[in-house]
Amino acid sequence: MTNQGCDAARRGTASDGVDNATEADAAGGPNDSSARAEGAGTLDRQERRSVLQVGVVVERRPVANPWADDQYLPSAVVPNAGRADWTPLPSEPDDPPGVRRWLAATVEIALHRTESEAYLENLHAEQPAVYVVLRPSQDPDDPHEASVVCATLSPYEAQDFLDSGEDVVEPVPMPDQIAAWVRAFVARHHKEVPFKKRKRKPHTAEEPAFGKRLHPVERAFYERRERLRPDDETEGEA
Repeated sequence: MTNQGCDAARRGTASDGVDNATEADAAGGPNDSSARAEGAGTLDRQERRSVLQVGVVVERRPVANPWADDQYLPSAVVPNAGRADWTPLPSEPDDPPGVRRWLAATVEIALHRTESEAYLENLHAEQPAVYVVLRPSQDPDDPHEASVVCATLSPYEAQDFLDSGEDVVEPVPMPDQIAAWVRAFVARHHKEVPFKKRKRKPHTAEEPAFGKRLHPVERAFYERRERLRPDDETEGEA
């Protein structure tokens, strides 16, 4: 199963399958060279976003809870994984009893130029992460009790899903290949926006700015306030 990413999930249009260009690009892994790392994903014609397919590993762990016997959580992502639909994975020697693991789905991670600041914040974190969104299944016959919605590299987007209260959002370690891809994208597209201090405007300027009409009492108050303001304060704001 392949999902089309968090953008489609927010619009409620996530579906199976991806375009041929994305699948072709996903067949090759990210290059270690930061100059070519962005080529690991599909870049659209306007160079507004870059896309990479990743497989999502999900674990089922027993929990001590009167309302549930176990819990499904993402544990890793695999860059350029093939199509997957809850493919069982072998257990590891240090797995606690009852733990099972699957390559649950393949999802698209998309990088957008307008969100480069979020990716930069992620890269500067102590542990850069891929945020995976799971949704509890509403089907009582579903053997896995959860589905993979999407994955994102934006902590802001992850917070949006977390705020919904319907989804499980968990960070998993960002693989080095994905980190190189993100760094190349940010280096190419991110632009620092200088901080500009806003100048105070007279309150009477609110009328053209916001299109509202001041009550005569309000207008008289603001005009009187402007007349009483010290000259040096007025000059300092100029």
